[in-house]
Amino acid sequence: MNAFSGSIADEREREPVLVYHEVLMAAGSRPGRCDRLAGQPIRSTLVPVRAVVGTVGRPMQFNQRFQPLTESSRLRLDRLANHVAHGGSVPPVRLLRIGELYFVLDGHHRIALTRASDKHAIAASVQPVCTVASVEFGLQREQLPLKAAERDFLRAVPLPDAATTQIRLPRPADYRALADRARQWCRFHGLDHGAEDAPLPPAAAAAWWHLAVRPDARSQPATPAALSAATYLAQPHD
Repeated sequence: MNAFSGSIADEREREPVLVYHEVLMAAGSRPGRCDRLAGQPIRSTLVPVRAVVGTVGRPMQFNQRFQPLTESSRLRLDRLANHVAHGGSVPPVRLLRIGELYFVLDGHHRIALTRASDKHAIAASVQPVCTVASVEFGLQREQLPLKAAERDFLRAVPLPDAATTQIRLPRPADYRALADRARQWCRFHGLDHGAEDAPLPPAAAAAWWHLAVRPDARSQPATPAALSAATYLAQPHD
């Protein structure tokens, strides 16, 4: 008898896992080293399984808790559980990381078995992927349009990496308004002479952040750093 008795997720839990390409499109890929987190591939490490939230190529086989959604996935999970229960070994899974989230390249059933066994971590090789917008743990599918608005803002206003975690806004329209504010400030101070639809020079964007946004946030001592942009946008400016 198998040590693991799996079952297909019921109708209440059939929301599929996140899909790597959808999240990457929303956050925006970028070349170069990932400065927010170390950018070198990690050959072997322990990854918290709760941070493994998506797939690169199997979006309809598992739900967001990595429970099987199909009979074939359930049967394969049972076979893997039986193999492990009889002393069989399994190789590390292969993951892509976007920000604080991990997506499975190889090892979906190993992730599923680890979660079903109430283990907290799994051995993995990890390849980081650089993005325009930072991606935090807890991102949900319905939040991807808002993440895309953040991406568009950061392409128009290329802020230093340290600032990108401080621009959390509740609506896509707020990101457009913030970009307009940034451009107006830079033009007023003679830092932007490009076309209206051209990205701001990085030095101009950094100057706006440090000389306009951060002073507004510091004037509100109880404001968390993550709300710096929201605080600035809420203030009247001529």
